[in-house]
Amino acid sequence: MPDSLASNFDEKASRPALMSPGEYRDALERLLGEGQGFGKTEPVAAYFLDNLLLNDDTVKVQPLYLVMDIKQWPNDYGRSLVMQDIFTQYAKRMVGENELNMTDFKGPGIWTAKKSAVEGDYIRREGKNEYGRPSNLWDPNPKAFRLASVFNNAATIPTTWGTWTMEAGGALAVRETDVPALAAALLSVRDGSQTIESALYTVNAEGQSVAKFDVYGMAPNFLEQNYKPVSLTEETYRVTAAFKPPAPTPLPLLVKKRG
Repeated sequence: MPDSLASNFDEKASRPALMSPGEYRDALERLLGEGQGFGKTEPVAAYFLDNLLLNDDTVKVQPLYLVMDIKQWPNDYGRSLVMQDIFTQYAKRMVGENELNMTDFKGPGIWTAKKSAVEGDYIRREGKNEYGRPSNLWDPNPKAFRLASVFNNAATIPTTWGTWTMEAGGALAVRETDVPALAAALLSVRDGSQTIESALYTVNAEGQSVAKFDVYGMAPNFLEQNYKPVSLTEETYRVTAAFKPPAPTPLPLLVKKRG
């Protein structure tokens, strides 16, 4: 068997089976009952890597933001110099002045992030920077806080777009804004007014059964490396109270009789 086919076969063979509706319902109840609040807590500077405009042609680039930790890069001028240096070194590498495998920039507190991730987790700060241009500072978006829980076992979950396989130690998460509706759906299954399928699944345009709620998985350590614990709203704590595991019954206190 060719190596590529063998690796594909091994990958599929080792992938956990898709959760049954009952298993998925149990996982969601556990998420609401045991999950903790996580979100972005520090502002950042972010610069969108826009398309290259060359004469009348548009050269598309991957829609990413270059993000900077403003504790490491606190002022606009310093960040502007970094941006200019990165793309100067990139251009030199493209024309052969630098080695092709040479790093264009090395420095702390700089990374890239998907456009959707930045614009979902942050809100662009209003106002102008010191040069009178729109601010490139982004503040954490409280509406992007999420409820998340680490799962010890690998699992394949349904998603709104298909399926996702979580590795052992990965996390399951849902945005806080979706928690009330998800809790109501789970309670409707408990009281028998809906089936698991009608409460938690829907059919997409291709006729496939997919998850109704945007509950998604994260790779191991992604949660801890990218988010910090946050407090959630009182409403969230109220609607998730029904899913909290019962407190353990205290053992009876044994009193030794005096003989």
